[in-house]
Amino acid sequence: MVYEEERKINALAYIAIIHTSLTEKPAFQTYMYKYAALIDFAAIKECGRPVFNFDYLALKNGPVPRQLYDNKEEYLKTQPFKEKIRLTREDNRIIYEPTGEPNLDYFSDYEIDLIETIVETHAKKYITTVEICNSTHKEILAWRQAWKNRNKRERVPIDPLETFPGILSKEALDRTPVEEAAVRYFLNR
Repeated sequence: MVYEEERKINALAYIAIIHTSLTEKPAFQTYMYKYAALIDFAAIKECGRPVFNFDYLALKNGPVPRQLYDNKEEYLKTQPFKEKIRLTREDNRIIYEPTGEPNLDYFSDYEIDLIETIVETHAKKYITTVEICNSTHKEILAWRQAWKNRNKRERVPIDPLETFPGILSKEALDRTPVEEAAVRYFLNR
């Protein structure tokens, strides 16, 4: 578990560095949540497993990593990522400020390329939080499915397997290799 947490912390630091460098704006929590979701769901779609292994919730404004979203106030107080990221509050928004150099040895070349591609695609000076939220609505099918089936609830868990419609109704031999990898990964964790 320590390894997974170190991966997440180093990824958040790297994402915040790229974001601030490209936008010249702070890495507000909404951007960080959306980057993480876009990266994880792109990886699921491409290879059947996420990069960060967060559980995601579907909210009105798109997916959020449950761990970060549900613990944001506690993390502001305890600063559990302080060696790489410091959390601060500005105008009732939480900012992820890089404090140390991220260790990219935790990631494969594929994962680093994916992180960089997703953040560079969305981290523009003119992109607002509304626009990045809309991007997650368009790009993450599993969020759309969870939100559509929420029965008026304000937050619901996202099933990553919803990235592949009807995946569990297929026989194993009828699934693509990526679909089979996703089924094996998500049903065995």
